[in-house]
Amino acid sequence: MRKYPWKDDVHGLRVVPEEIKLYHTSGHTIGMKLSQIARMDSYVSIMAFGFSVEALEGIINKRPERLDIILHSSLQPHAIRWAKEYPTISIRTSSGPLRNLILIEPETVYCDIERGGEHIGIRDRRIFDHFHDHVFMSEWRRAQEVCPQCPVSTS
Repeated sequence: MRKYPWKDDVHGLRVVPEEIKLYHTSGHTIGMKLSQIARMDSYVSIMAFGFSVEALEGIINKRPERLDIILHSSLQPHAIRWAKEYPTISIRTSSGPLRNLILIEPETVYCDIERGGEHIGIRDRRIFDHFHDHVFMSEWRRAQEVCPQCPVSTS
């Protein structure tokens, strides 16, 4: 037993994950996880900072449902087009400090460790709930809704 074990507090959640995998920059990127989403039936939430427009469009074309996406506001024109073409997905934009995050219900989390391509994959319901509630939904509430009839913001 450690002398000072971590505890749940206002700064974070202490967990012993069920399954965890660290991916290094050997050519396997978090963006590659997008291609796998089309084969899954689960609800998916994506916070995209560095994914290419082509990668995002590919997943939206293959899976135009059960999908929530937060994009950087610089992708607003694409977000408006996708909202018009795929009214069954929910898209928001944010100018905030986004990171790449993929949440696949009920328990899978993929998240960047750093922008160099290293990322982590975790399968644990408690960790999923924490990332969904405290990271994704926090940014979702701040982000601007994108819909076909919404005016384009210039800010």
